Amino acid sequence: MNQIIIPRVLKPKNLLTQEEIQQYFPKTPFNALENSFHQTTCSVCLEEFAQDTICRQIYCSHIFHDKCVQIWLSNQNSCPSCRVRVTKKAIQEFLKAKAIEAEMVKLPEEQADITIPNTDESVLEDEPSQLEKKLLIHSK
Repeated sequence: MNQIIIPRVLKPKNLLTQEEIQQYFPKTPFNALENSFHQTTCSVCLEEFAQDTICRQIYCSHIFHDKCVQIWLSNQNSCPSCRVRVTKKAIQEFLKAKAIEAEMVKLPEEQADITIPNTDESVLEDEPSQLEKKLLIHSK
């Protein structure tokens, strides 16, 4: 009799711990979340959200029931809706980018102005650039 070998499915690497899930994605009532995707159902269990349902919103802005996302992220390292990576490193990179963006918004107007050097009219003549010169030579 032949033996059937069923391969064991390996869990992805870099799964979040329950503590990290709680730290990065706090519990929030559904009606208090910014629902940019206009979600009405949890994509894990496919049940509709009640207004006072306790949910978690991951950094890609998708919303899930608290228990659903905890179970999902204990077995997968991506968003159930869009498959963006949900690892500690990815979350930290997102938070760092968000902090940099927030700092850029806070810049006073005089620091936010970007000046382009050498914009006087004498420099902006109709002479061909180095690239244009090379293209002209090669096209002959």
